[in-house]
Amino acid sequence: MKHPGELDRHLGRRLRQRRWFVGLTQEQLARKIGVAPQQIDKYEQGRNRMAASRLHDLACVLDVAPGYFYWGAPEPGDELVRLLADREAHEFLGMLHRLPAERREASIAMLHAMAGREDKERQE
Repeated sequence: MKHPGELDRHLGRRLRQRRWFVGLTQEQLARKIGVAPQQIDKYEQGRNRMAASRLHDLACVLDVAPGYFYWGAPEPGDELVRLLADREAHEFLGMLHRLPAERREASIAMLHAMAGREDKERQE
């Protein structure tokens, strides 16, 4: 049997992202699928591999299709996967998604303006 590898770490990151997004702790998720919280931590760290049946159980509890965990499976150096694994970035995207469309557009415009101003300040 193969040892956990990059794909297992990717699946673990996607599990952690979704768990954060729905607001569950490792303990709560573990209870819902009948494992120890330490097992959830091992999955999220990519130290333990997840069987297809376990991915299915997690998908049901987290209200996603099992393929969700494979979305964006990393290529070496995949920046998007690292960004989405960042808790603050993930939280920000969740808040942005919950805004009404007109506020979302205004927020994005404001961020563009702020980033542009900071870029100019760095150049001076």
